[in-house]
Amino acid sequence: MSTITTKAGTPGGWIAIGVLCLLLAAALFGAYQGWTEHSGGVELPDWGYAFLAVGIVFGLLVGCGLMALAFYSSRHGYDEPIIVQPNNIGASEVVIESQGSTEASQSAALGSNPERTHS
Repeated sequence: MSTITTKAGTPGGWIAIGVLCLLLAAALFGAYQGWTEHSGGVELPDWGYAFLAVGIVFGLLVGCGLMALAFYSSRHGYDEPIIVQPNNIGASEVVIESQGSTEASQSAALGSNPERTHS
């Protein structure tokens, strides 16, 4: 894993953090203004807050679940490419390599003659 290093006296990292904090503050201010000032005096009932909370929790669960599946598939070799190697009898041998093991299965090559016998 590579890390970005800067000279001890340069303020580049702190400037980036400051800019990101300003962007976060502007987004929070805009959300507050949109929620309160520009709502036209419409109040959200209690069941509306409940549905809003359920939607947020459900969205977080789906997002976390999909990220967990992405990490699981990456760590267990499901994202590895399939290697197709032609053999000497006109068929293709599909070799799936994952975590040091090799599995092979035969599949007919495109355009092969089913009446042709192999010796």
